[in-house]
Amino acid sequence: MNRIATLLVSLVACSFSSVAIAQPTLSAPVDLSSAGATSSGINFAISSDGTKTTAVWREVAPSGRYQLKTSSATIASGIASWGPISTLSAAGRNVLGAKVQISSDGSKALVVWTSQNSAKRSALESSSATVVGNVASWGAATPLTASAIEEQDAAIAFSADGGRAFAVWERGSSSAIHARCTIIVGASAAVSGTTLSWGSAQQVSERGGCAGDPNVAISASAGAVTAVWVSLGTIPTQIVRARTGAVSGTTVSWGAITDLSAPDHYAKSPSVAMSSDGTKATAVWPRADIGAFGMPTDPIVTRSRSATVSGNVATWGATTVLSASTNSSALPRMGLSSDGSAATSAWIRKVGSSYSVESSSGSVAGEVAAWGTPTA
Repeated sequence: MNRIATLLVSLVACSFSSVAIAQPTLSAPVDLSSAGATSSGINFAISSDGTKTTAVWREVAPSGRYQLKTSSATIASGIASWGPISTLSAAGRNVLGAKVQISSDGSKALVVWTSQNSAKRSALESSSATVVGNVASWGAATPLTASAIEEQDAAIAFSADGGRAFAVWERGSSSAIHARCTIIVGASAAVSGTTLSWGSAQQVSERGGCAGDPNVAISASAGAVTAVWVSLGTIPTQIVRARTGAVSGTTVSWGAITDLSAPDHYAKSPSVAMSSDGTKATAVWPRADIGAFGMPTDPIVTRSRSATVSGNVATWGATTVLSASTNSSALPRMGLSSDGSAATSAWIRKVGSSYSVESSSGSVAGEVAAWGTPTA
């Protein structure tokens, strides 16, 4: 499509509520990206009360490279009023993808993106903004690290007040033995308006392993963080792993690594959420058995585990199956209420040659989650 049509609906939110939500009323579509531009890769964040949002997307520049664009909006009665479009990336770089987060009140925003230079080496850049109404004032592009190794695929989390941020991402291995592997690293940042100060990156995934698919959640105060990722097991198996850290400034004290998914299976695409006080976490992921020729087999079933958190120690409960075992699911996403007692997950469901979106909600008590029947 040449332009992105956006539908802002009332059920989109930064955090999930245990209160039942009525059928949403959809506003008319509006053109968000530049007229005549080829656009893709849109990503949104929305304030807790649903009255502010910031979007990022890629647009093809005359040079043929993708540049990163952004715009913010105020929302009233289901209608979004979009402000001016800003360009965040440098003209000489090609943007591969971007993630955005905003503060609870929508007055601050953070974007992290993957870009390539002319030699096609990928690196991570970031920018923060203050937002007044639907006008965002963005700072200069700031590299996450000064690494000479390729880095990509960042997941980000933002504190409620927008003063702290955390990112996890894939970094190419510097080992000759694992030259084709990536590891998961993470860094914390202090955010002051349009100024970002990233701390040193730390390896989050296990030493000597190959890892990818990172996702991250943070407490409201940014004092606790939980990262999840996928590690290569005995070929062709993949294992979802988790690690919790206690954050002090831009330094993280990491706890032990926990295997969330069972060995001898194929798991991927994990998603995690934390309660506002950082004492609870819930993660979801799809998992398949390994069939003939080492290939994952249907059904691919979404699973979940919940944890209580103290400092950097997470105690994970038993695994719960969320999706039906008669069809396959993919790309689950996770949300928790602020106190961590109510959970909602949504995923893509495949039945034959058709796809739909399915979701389930549940209650969480300590490390035990009771999930309801999935709804299409």
